[in-house]
Amino acid sequence: FTGFVSFESVHQPGFFIRHHSRRLEMTEIFSNQDRNDASFIMADVSSGQEVTVQENWRQYLGRTVEVESKAVPGHYWNYAAAGLGEARLELQSHVFRMVAGLWGDNTVSFESTSSPGFYLRARGDRMWVESVDTREEAATRECSFNVWDDRFFAGYTSFEAAGSSDQWIRQKDRELRLGMVDGYEDSNDASFMLSEAEVRSPPPPPPPPTTTTTTRRPT
Repeated sequence: FTGFVSFESVHQPGFFIRHHSRRLEMTEIFSNQDRNDASFIMADVSSGQEVTVQENWRQYLGRTVEVESKAVPGHYWNYAAAGLGEARLELQSHVFRMVAGLWGDNTVSFESTSSPGFYLRARGDRMWVESVDTREEAATRECSFNVWDDRFFAGYTSFEAAGSSDQWIRQKDRELRLGMVDGYEDSNDASFMLSEAEVRSPPPPPPPPTTTTTTRRPT
């Protein structure tokens, strides 16, 4: 939760300090109640002021980024620009601009740098990059995601659908999907690394086909 911090065990990754009937325990986190019990506010002892923890992902807000999969290292978010725009992992990254979410505070959206106005969007359990009418609330909701640093693994970022709790962007057979996370493999699939990237020029269009004519000689 924004403004709160949580504490994950280094010895047992995936286990967090939480309270249960005012007793501190260390358990895995599955439900919204679990997350609530594992969220705390830190304060400076001498001043009594809250300690502000800067979320790592905010440094990329408004910048151009590439997103690498933890489950499939060396593979990045991309999409079939020449086809239907279905999002998937590829060796060549697509550079997105990570902007303030089109729907809801503290969310983000990913806009294509080569096709402005095209956003990463959830349609059912599939992820697409397509043109979005920002006047449509349903469309902007499907393009907006909550961001969680170190949600499943330290140093990695995860993205939860803004309008659907516990629905995470994850990879499956190198396709980007939206789904629940249950267990180590799912957590791995839903973890990504953000890094700043330069905008790339789109490839030049292919040359027009050449036409040849054949003239028959009279016999």
